Amino acid sequence: IKIPKPAENSKFNFEKVSKRIHLDIASVNSAAIVLVSENKVVKSVRISAGGVAPVPAYLRKTSEFLTGKELTNGILAEAVKIADEEISPISDIRGSAGYKRKLLKRLILAHFAVLYPELINAGELI
Repeated sequence: IKIPKPAENSKFNFEKVSKRIHLDIASVNSAAIVLVSENKVVKSVRISAGGVAPVPAYLRKTSEFLTGKELTNGILAEAVKIADEEISPISDIRGSAGYKRKLLKRLILAHFAVLYPELINAGELI
């Protein structure tokens, strides 16, 4: 397995929602590696999600949509709509399908609020 080295200025974030903090299967989790240029344009992004499909998923369409766009709250609102179309959660002991959809939306928004607080107004995202 070869894992390419991330770009020098890229940032990584992982978010997880579960009943217990440690040693628990997540209801939903998500990871993102993002590189934003000095002029606020997303140069590269990869977002993955677990708990919202039969196996953990790379959100290809969402990542492609964000690439080349200026990072704004409005663009993120569009991105989470695309992410919602890419997933197929089921209702199970960890939560309903609708609940998992809402969690993933929040986790994607959290990536950018945590990584780029100077560009994203978290209060407006909710």
